[in-house]
Amino acid sequence: MNAHDLRFEIAETVSGPARTRMRQMLDLLRQYQQDATALPTTDAGWDEQRKARNDIAEFFQKPYIEAVGPDIREVEVGGTTGFTVSVDTPDPRPGLVVYLHGGAFTYYSAKSSLKAAVMMAKASGRQVVSLDYPLAPQADFMEVTRVTSRAVQALAQETPPEDLALFGTSAGGSIAAATTLRLRDEGQTMPAALVLHSPGSDCRWIGDSFLTMGDRDPAMNEDDVRRRVELYASEDDRDHPYASPALGDFAPGFPPTLIQCGTREFLLSDSVRLYRAIRDAGNEAVLDLYEGMIHVFATMFDGIPESDIAFDIARTFLDRALGASGQLGNE
Repeated sequence: MNAHDLRFEIAETVSGPARTRMRQMLDLLRQYQQDATALPTTDAGWDEQRKARNDIAEFFQKPYIEAVGPDIREVEVGGTTGFTVSVDTPDPRPGLVVYLHGGAFTYYSAKSSLKAAVMMAKASGRQVVSLDYPLAPQADFMEVTRVTSRAVQALAQETPPEDLALFGTSAGGSIAAATTLRLRDEGQTMPAALVLHSPGSDCRWIGDSFLTMGDRDPAMNEDDVRRRVELYASEDDRDHPYASPALGDFAPGFPPTLIQCGTREFLLSDSVRLYRAIRDAGNEAVLDLYEGMIHVFATMFDGIPESDIAFDIARTFLDRALGASGQLGNE
């Protein structure tokens, strides 16, 4: 069996519900997303491609959002836009979670990624703010982290920093870590905790899982993602910690960080290396891995055991970290 065939195989070790949901998705990917998408050459072209992707994402997330019935409101925060998301839960918690969406730095939005924000609000019992940020190639990593750090600063004026967390998926995980580094470097208060799902952490595209999983990741086309990442940071800038947070200086004092990902994605090494960078610098970090799971599985496949467990762990992590600085231990 060649690598292309293996890309669409599912391990026997995943749960039954996960196998069913993954098979449905992989059958679609096998038909429609085997090749890299041509990158637009004009702003109008980017707008068109983004609208198409946003429309698809909003279509697929709509049933889940309607079933949960959250309160969603548009907001302006620190010069950018977004949505507040609240879910009635039997055990609400104080505090605020700021969500930064994924999309290879070039697509999706706070609106088209609301499902992840709703899932975190439901699981954690906390209000979530899903933020927009400028996208590449119209903005690079310096502009993106400038916008996100300003928004977090604004939210920190309303929510005590010890009750504020960042949640990022994929590219948003990278931006969340980089935003926290930038806040620290600029003398601003950092959030009290980070939850990162399948974060990209090194724009140089190195690491063992790129060698072992580059052509076997069922959820992402390596060439497509690589070309988009290259638009976010130029070749000369890819070792900057705001572009590649795995290369950052995580001096003691960086917030407790939970990193969750699956073993079936080529960004696995990015998660491992970011975890090691944070922990080896003397900070609290947890690397929570899931057998056979693909990129951002926890928000993609709501209701499967692996997703439920991941969000239960995230809730417990946030309960211990928010308003309880120093209670977490290295795991």
